Amino acid sequence: MDDGHESDLDQAKIDALIFLFSSGQIEDAILKADELIQKYPQESKIYNIKGACLAAIGESKLAITSYKKSIDISPEYAEAHNNLGITFQHIEEFDKAVLCFEKVLTLSPDSIDAFNILCNAIKELNQPSKALESFKRIINIKPNLAEAHFNLGVALQEAGELEDSVTSYEQVINLNPNFVEAYYNLGIIMQELNRKHESFGVFEKALMIDSENLNVLNNLGTLYSETGQFDKAIINFEKVINIDPDNISALNNLGITHGKTGQLDDAVTYFDKALNIDPHDTNILNNLGITYADFNQEGDAVRSYEKAIKVKPDDVEAYVNLGESLGLLKQKKSALKHFEKAFSLEPETELLLGKILNTKMALCNWNELTINLEILANKINSDKKVITPFSLLALIDDPVLQLTNAKIYAREFPQDLTLPKNFISFEKSVKESTKGPQGHIFYIGNILV
Repeated sequence: MDDGHESDLDQAKIDALIFLFSSGQIEDAILKADELIQKYPQESKIYNIKGACLAAIGESKLAITSYKKSIDISPEYAEAHNNLGITFQHIEEFDKAVLCFEKVLTLSPDSIDAFNILCNAIKELNQPSKALESFKRIINIKPNLAEAHFNLGVALQEAGELEDSVTSYEQVINLNPNFVEAYYNLGIIMQELNRKHESFGVFEKALMIDSENLNVLNNLGTLYSETGQFDKAIINFEKVINIDPDNISALNNLGITHGKTGQLDDAVTYFDKALNIDPHDTNILNNLGITYADFNQEGDAVRSYEKAIKVKPDDVEAYVNLGESLGLLKQKKSALKHFEKAFSLEPETELLLGKILNTKMALCNWNELTINLEILANKINSDKKVITPFSLLALIDDPVLQLTNAKIYAREFPQDLTLPKNFISFEKSVKESTKGPQGHIFYIGNILV
């Protein structure tokens, strides 16, 4: 590899130029570089050092010109490509920076520094499709580097391409069986893909490598809690607390899990510990409110949600939760106000439109009912989760739409559950049923809710 064109220029002159630059004598270094260029116009190292001097005083465009001249003379001069990439990064031309760093990695495929610099530049792109292309090119350069496959997995995960991401993480583990972060990310994806039984195994393998990994312990505990194995969940969360007593995530999870097991006092204790660490954590305030509500203590729930809103006035979850509790307290008008506030902040919030329409119905508020029901039906037909099946029964007399909505709603439940036998017969009956004189379908069957 050409490491900068050599002429009859001796190293002492280069060292003197580098000394001026490294000692902060930038203007003198630029003048000296220009003198040397007059004598040695085909010496790429001089242009590279001059570029570094120009970049140091903020002359990025001139620095780029100098680096490019260095590269024109010595196309395989890795240091010049690297410096050019850094300058492009500085002026936020990240596409060009990535191409420079890819060239550096091609010239120095064993350089971990070059790999890390390239990965950081790709992240700065903030363009998922380009990031994916770049990470794939890196793998072509270094096909056996586990970190390259890991970064591709992360990019695929962020792009929502979960199955492909699984393949990348599995390749990481094949190359490096002790890569804990790959196991962790793979476990998270398995949860998202509703393959929870596989998540257990992946997290447990990660803990065999690092038994005190807080992220893995927390997520394994959450998985146990979600599957009703509360004792095991608590054991994992307590392991986190033993290692890191101020771990807010574990304290929050302990609060949630104790609430699920009927231990309100213990749940509140852990939520309070978390809030003592960070009193402005709206996630914890919401979870505390939800726990109070689960124990029918709606007044305490309302106060917790109101604190969350005070901390974060655009907290959609808090407005929805507050609306729920106010509705249970028979304060329907106030509930509607908070539901509508949440809708104004995030109209695509799951089930929110249904809550608004049912609350309006309870208030005998029929304003724009026809329009809203049409919107509701369109969203259901667009595969949106906007209303619970039972709530829809009170609003629209359309069994086909009700069946569609029930299927959408059912996705949140484990897919290995056996459906009632008459569920299929209901679907068939909807298609085959006849309509009565007013256009209503007369059929009574079981709807999955």
